[in-house]
Amino acid sequence: MMRVIAFSDEPLVSEALRNVLRSAEDVELIQVVENIGDVVPAVLDQQPDLLLLSLTPEVHVGVLRQLRQATPKCRIVLWIHTISTELAHQAMELGVRGILRRTYPAEMVLKCLRKVNEGELWFDKVLTSSFLACRKIRLTRREGQLVRLLAEGLKNKEIATVLSLSEGTVKVYLSRLFEKVGAKDRFELALFSLRNSRATDQISRMGGGSVNDELRVLFLDSQAQDFQAHEEESRRPAVYRKSAAATARSL
Repeated sequence: MMRVIAFSDEPLVSEALRNVLRSAEDVELIQVVENIGDVVPAVLDQQPDLLLLSLTPEVHVGVLRQLRQATPKCRIVLWIHTISTELAHQAMELGVRGILRRTYPAEMVLKCLRKVNEGELWFDKVLTSSFLACRKIRLTRREGQLVRLLAEGLKNKEIATVLSLSEGTVKVYLSRLFEKVGAKDRFELALFSLRNSRATDQISRMGGGSVNDELRVLFLDSQAQDFQAHEEESRRPAVYRKSAAATARSL
């Protein structure tokens, strides 16, 4: 018998999940949690075999890390509409065993849960192709700090002040980062950072962020890089686009 906790913040979806999971003879549905703040306590208290976790804006890397630390034996499946390649990679590194699209029918949901409970991984073909095409670039602590500040639109002099470095040292770091990452200029490097730093931003907003909570890995999807970069640029607030463009020509 597979013991399951599910999370969804949509009441109708929660009710549908209850009906689907309780209809399966090999599933014991312990609870459907509707508040993200109750997920970790519920998992700690009940110690389920599997957690079906709806991917909402409140579900970030910090939540996944908490869950893995609290119950390392609980297998986690993310239930998604869409997910970036970068977040999917981060989730896998934190032990997520499956990523299931919410457009799939009920029987596919149950099949996924059963496979993951048996020790298998579950990722659809589109995500698998993205994983194979994705480059993983590890950053030093200092490089991560610099990339994060660059993404915030800071100029070299401002970055130097924050990191207690000389402006010349910042230029050297940037030159090395362009070569390491394969970015054409600081604007493209900032866009790569923005795609990878969403989870870190969310953690910071939860109250623990500092310049030390930086990116340590960049995931770059080579197949979709150009499209995603343009998409990210269009979503940035006008104030960011202006500051990034203003500094793109200088190193």
